[in-house]
Amino acid sequence: MTVIKKNMVFFGLTTLIVLIFSVSSFAVVEGVRVSTPDTCWYQGNMIAFPINIEWTTWSQRTQCNADYLVRPYHDTLGDYYPYCNMESSPDEDMCSFDMEVSFDRNVLQAVTVSNSDMLDDDWHWGDVYYEINNSAGTIKISIAAAECKDLTRLTDPEELVKIGFLIVGDPGDDADFNITSFVYNEVDPWFVYIDDEQDLTYVDNQSIGDFIVCETLFASGRITYMANGYPICDADVTLHYIADPHAVNPPNIDDITVQTSCELIGDDEDRRGSYFLPDVTSEYHYRLGAWKDTQDDYDQAITAFDASLVLRHMVGLFEFTDYHHFVAADVSGNGEVSAYDAALILQWLVGDFDYFPKKRSAGTNWVFSIYDDDEGLPPREMYDWNPLTSNKPGSDFYAVILGDVSGNWYFSDENGMPKVASPIGLSLKAAGMEGSQQVYELISNGGDAYSAQFTVNAQSGDVQVTAANSDWFLESARNGDDVLVAVAGTSVSSDGVLARFVVDQNVEFTIDDLIVNEERSNTRLVSKGLGSLPSAFALGNNYPNPFNPTTTISYSVPVAADINISVFNVIGQHVATLASGYHDAGVYEVVWDGTNASGTTVSSGVYFYKMTGTDKPETKKMMLLK
Repeated sequence: MTVIKKNMVFFGLTTLIVLIFSVSSFAVVEGVRVSTPDTCWYQGNMIAFPINIEWTTWSQRTQCNADYLVRPYHDTLGDYYPYCNMESSPDEDMCSFDMEVSFDRNVLQAVTVSNSDMLDDDWHWGDVYYEINNSAGTIKISIAAAECKDLTRLTDPEELVKIGFLIVGDPGDDADFNITSFVYNEVDPWFVYIDDEQDLTYVDNQSIGDFIVCETLFASGRITYMANGYPICDADVTLHYIADPHAVNPPNIDDITVQTSCELIGDDEDRRGSYFLPDVTSEYHYRLGAWKDTQDDYDQAITAFDASLVLRHMVGLFEFTDYHHFVAADVSGNGEVSAYDAALILQWLVGDFDYFPKKRSAGTNWVFSIYDDDEGLPPREMYDWNPLTSNKPGSDFYAVILGDVSGNWYFSDENGMPKVASPIGLSLKAAGMEGSQQVYELISNGGDAYSAQFTVNAQSGDVQVTAANSDWFLESARNGDDVLVAVAGTSVSSDGVLARFVVDQNVEFTIDDLIVNEERSNTRLVSKGLGSLPSAFALGNNYPNPFNPTTTISYSVPVAADINISVFNVIGQHVATLASGYHDAGVYEVVWDGTNASGTTVSSGVYFYKMTGTDKPETKKMMLLK
C-alpha cells in the first residue's frame, strides 16, 4: 500500500493545573482528542468513514515561565504567554456535541451520517442530526442527550460517528478531509501542536493529515450467467499468489478470497454478482478464478431435456448456436460434445454421481469462464497476470452449470422468479397384459416431448421401466424404495408415450417428481384401480387433513376429459392450480404444498379444493395448520 501521512485530528486539549517553574518546564496535559484513522479507499466504492474520540493524558515541554494551561474555551488568541497563569478544569462528562467537517467534493460525496455502536448500544443516545451539503463539501452534525457520559473511560480511540461516502475521485487524489470544529457541552477547545523544537503553535480545529484515494492495486468485476445474463451471488473469487520458482526465498503472500455481492441498492444500483479485491501486492504473479457449489442450482437447471438437446445436436436436429451450449454440454471435459455427454447427464439425474467428470476434482458443477466467441473447448477459466503491475477492473467471468445445455438457470431471491410447478397434462394408462403381468403407459397429453424424468415407488414387488421409443435412452437407479428414472431421445415421443411399466398384477405403484422436457408437475399418478376403470367422476378426501406442510388429493376420471383441480381461499379467491388439462380415464393423485401460484407459502386456515371439467363440479374443504 502507498504510504500516506498520518491522519490524526487533535481537539480539546483541556488541562489540569500544571506547575512549571522554568523556561523549559514540563507540562502534563489532559483532555479530549477527536481523530480520524489513517485510511485510503478505492474509486467507485462506498465507505463508512469513522470519526473517533478518546480521553488522553500526555506530557510536553513548553516555553511558559509559570503555570501553563490550555483552556477548554477561547476568545481572542492574543499572545500565548498571558494564558500561562490561568487555571481551569476540563469537562469530564459529555452531554452533547456539535461538529462540522469539510471535504473535497470532487473526491468524496457524502451519503449519510450514522451513530457508532458506542452511541447506540453503550450510551443509548438517540440518532445524530446532520445536514449534508455536497455542493459546498460540508457536513454539520449535532446530538444531545439527557444522560451525560464519562469521557475519562475512553482511554483508547472509540468510534463516535460514521460518515458514509461515495469515492468519486481518481487514485492518488487527496480528499482534504478536515474537522473544522468540534464543540461539546459548549466547550470550544483549542487545538495545540508542539513541534519538534518545543515551540507552542495554535493550529485551531482542523485535520493535519490526508485521506486519499488508494493507489495500491485492485481487481474487480462481475459474474453473470452466460445464457441469460443473470447475476451470480455468493460465488467465491480467489486471487492466488504464484511464487516465482527461480526466486531465492520468495515472499509468503496469502491468497485473497471474496464473495460476489447479493446487494440491490435502491432502484438505481445493482451490485449483485460483483466483487472487489483490494490491497493487492504488485509485481508478483497471480491467478484469478471463481468457484461455487449449490445443489439447489443443479436441481433447478439440469433435466433430461438437456440430454435430449445433446443427442439432437449430434444428429443435426438441434443446432448449438451459442457458446454456452458447448460449455454446458461438454460435461466429460474432453473438449468435445458427444452422445457420451448425454449419457452422463442422464446418469447424474438418477444419482450415479455428484459431480460431472470435468469439474469433479474441484467439487462443483459450475464453470466460470472468460468468455471469448473465438475460443473452443475447454473454455479458459482463469485470469493469469505474470506479473500484476496495474489495476484490473472489468475482470468479468461468465458462469455455466455443466449439464444445463438449455441455459434455463435463473437468479432467484425473495423478489425473483419463483420455482413454480407447471400443470402438465399427464396420465398413467393401463395398456394390456404381457403374459401374467400388467403393462402401463405414462402419457403426455400436450406438446412435443423429448424427455422425461420421474420417481417410481412400489410398496411391494418390482417395476420394470422401459423407454417408449426405440431411439430413446433411459437411465435408472434405485434409492431405497424409490426408482429414479431419466429418459431422453432425439425424436418426439410416439403418441405421447414417455415410458412403459411392467408389474405383477398385484403390485401397485406411484409416479412422482415428474418433469417433461423442462416443465415440472406436482401431479402424482397411481396405478391402483387402473385395471378396472372408475365408473364416475369423483373427488376424494385429502389426506392428511388438517395438514402441514403437504396434503394429497385423489380424484377419479371415468372417461377421457379436460380436468382442472384448483385451490381457493374462504372468500373465493384463486390460490393455486394443481392439475389442468387432458386426462385419460383413471385414478389420479395431486399434492398441494401450501403455496400459491407465485410459489409463496400461504397462511394457516381453511381452504377449498375444486374439481371442474366434469358433469358436476365438486368442492371439498381442507385445513392448513402451522
